[in-house]
Amino acid sequence: MKSRMLTFALSLSLAASLLAGCSKSEETAAVDTESAAETSAPAETALESESESETEAPDESTTLRAAIGEVQREWNPAFAQAEGDQEIISLIYEPLLATSRSGEVLYTAGDDEKADYQGTEYDYQGISTVALHYDTDTNETTYTIRLRDGVTFSDGTPMTADDLIFTYYVLCDPSYDGGYVVDEQQILGMEAYRKNNSAAPGVTVSSEEISALLNNPTEEFKNAIIEQITRPTLEEERTWCEENWQNYVDRGYGNSAQEFFATLYTYSADASYDIEGKSMDEVLEDTINLYSMNYTQLAKNYQGDSSYFDAKVRQIAENLLYQNKVDGAGGTEVANISGIVKVDDRTISINCLGYSTQKLYNLCNIVVLPLHYYGDPDNYNYDNNQFGLTRGDLSSIREKSAAPLGAGPYQLAEDAGGEIRLTANPSYYKGAPAISNLTLVPMDESERLAAVTNGSVDLARISLNKEETATLEQTNGGSLSGDKIITELVGDNSYYYFGINASLMKVGTDSNSEQSLALRKAFATLLAFDRANLGEQYYGASAAVIDYSCTTENWAAVSRDSEGGSEAYAVKADGSPIYTEGQSTEERTAAARAAAVEYLTAAGYTYDAEAGVFTAAPEGGKMEFTALIPPYLAGENAMTIALSNLKSTLESLGFVMNIQEVTDLNEFVWYLSEHSADLWCGERATPVEPQLVSYYHSTGNSNFYGLNVPALDELLSSLAGGSALYEERIPAYHQIYTLLRDQAVEVPAYERQDGVIYNAERIDASTIQTLSGYYNWTEDAVTLRLK
Repeated sequence: MKSRMLTFALSLSLAASLLAGCSKSEETAAVDTESAAETSAPAETALESESESETEAPDESTTLRAAIGEVQREWNPAFAQAEGDQEIISLIYEPLLATSRSGEVLYTAGDDEKADYQGTEYDYQGISTVALHYDTDTNETTYTIRLRDGVTFSDGTPMTADDLIFTYYVLCDPSYDGGYVVDEQQILGMEAYRKNNSAAPGVTVSSEEISALLNNPTEEFKNAIIEQITRPTLEEERTWCEENWQNYVDRGYGNSAQEFFATLYTYSADASYDIEGKSMDEVLEDTINLYSMNYTQLAKNYQGDSSYFDAKVRQIAENLLYQNKVDGAGGTEVANISGIVKVDDRTISINCLGYSTQKLYNLCNIVVLPLHYYGDPDNYNYDNNQFGLTRGDLSSIREKSAAPLGAGPYQLAEDAGGEIRLTANPSYYKGAPAISNLTLVPMDESERLAAVTNGSVDLARISLNKEETATLEQTNGGSLSGDKIITELVGDNSYYYFGINASLMKVGTDSNSEQSLALRKAFATLLAFDRANLGEQYYGASAAVIDYSCTTENWAAVSRDSEGGSEAYAVKADGSPIYTEGQSTEERTAAARAAAVEYLTAAGYTYDAEAGVFTAAPEGGKMEFTALIPPYLAGENAMTIALSNLKSTLESLGFVMNIQEVTDLNEFVWYLSEHSADLWCGERATPVEPQLVSYYHSTGNSNFYGLNVPALDELLSSLAGGSALYEERIPAYHQIYTLLRDQAVEVPAYERQDGVIYNAERIDASTIQTLSGYYNWTEDAVTLRLK
């Protein structure tokens, strides 16, 4: 349910949210595709429900109790969304694609693989090996996936290529609405299969055709708008009104849910509407008919923005035009996805058009569903185009969401309402876990530290702040880890940064000129110099200073300690160091100010040395600047204090600095997308494959920096479609990070850190593995031991 204000009554204006989006490669790994005949007839699974059997309470001496996030009991990985559900899934299922602690793909984990993480080599095992080969002549990439021999599901049934084929057909089914995006990876034959028409791939819809339908809507289009926008929106609002109408009686919105709903929606469509004697069902249907396809008026009342539904309406129009064209194209039915091929009993291949580094994750970072349990084995015959499911209907698969079956280290023993109990999978391919029982306790994050401290749970992951680090240190007698609680610091795969818009922060008309770069470097220097001091004051151990636009745990990261690395914005205009080792905060402040004066002078600003102020901007420059703060960073923290300090320094130098807190996130993003902010602070995620094109390429849909640097564009483009070999990609990433620093459009500030905390009195510390933001405790739950 959306959080909402009464937009009709209060006339709120909300900006539309801009969603950040986001060649030849070498063959990366040799795969043996020889047939391996080790399949056996699948056994029937007999997971009993609570009503069918009583489960004894687990022995506490062999039970680990772990706090997890909210659960919705959607334990089918194809559909799960809630944090706690994902954690349960990571213990019951095994991922197809193995990744290291730095997020690096382990192509040969199915044959065991080693990988370095921050100077230490670790061993990894996975259930598959993956190889890819790009054919430059056909512009096609083939991904070959071979399952490890001997992997079974927790009921003892072997995992085979048929399970893989079944899983991919689930994820590519026309009715699939979960979180995976396998169907969007240009797999050969995908479009024809999903539309069940061989002519579908040749069908296109132009912008002109869409506009024509919008200007002259057909009855079919009108009905589509009503059923896909008007009805579901008003039904949602009806429910909200029924739940909340009493809170607004004293504000004059009516004395019933019907009156409340009519005040918000019906009367604006027909001021003379008579609600007397009508039920909510009647009022709802009348209101749907009154709005009909008037989605702009509905959008204004619903979100305060008449354009709110525009993008969705255009998509509905495109889909309708497309489907009508496909239906009239005269193609034949399509029985399979030609690009998904069973090679042998343990191997499949997936053939896609084109190549990108992200595509591997989107295709292979899935969980294998057992055909014999989630599907219909009697309806599976690969050679006869039967894939174990009813095409267009996944309801039978979703029905088992609360009774999962996977190949992970644990299996569901009991859903006890408030707690979920798991038992060790004795047939787990890495060996049965040392801890026989897990009890997972859904718990609000604010309660987890106290729960580990008082012993009600043994393990939890928490988002650290300075208060919690202080509590941990107090509990352990002065350190984060001690004889009470063991703390493993792990990144949360995001970082705070300051953004600078190059198209606004420039001198003259060229944002890439030496003068423009000098201007931005002055600001970057003043934002960067005090990060360590402010970070310690406000975040403590919960954040660490970073110097490049990537979190340090990621495989593509650079740090000041890396070869060629250095502190961010710590050199003068002439290239010499600004700071010397051991300087006090006051000395660093003075040095940063002096360096900023040099940069601003180099940018062409007129400086009165006697008065210590700048008196005039060069042509195409300015003396007044605006910085924005998003709602999630509002208040006093290291980021906002740094901006406040920047404002004070600039004003002492003769400039004007405005700082604005934006209370609505959509509005904040809108300002950035419209290039209406000189500077801002924000937070950025670092996924396993850093998504740099979207942010830093001149055509990127989240290029809020106004960047237009040909050399940077070329590097970004070559990286997105270049080699899959990490040893070739890492130098390219490092060049990009260096170029970004030279452009002075982003000042990396802090990477946030979580804590995985363990009850030291219960858990054997020697069995705790090195974790990271990409490698959670569930990855190595099999090795944990109790004392």
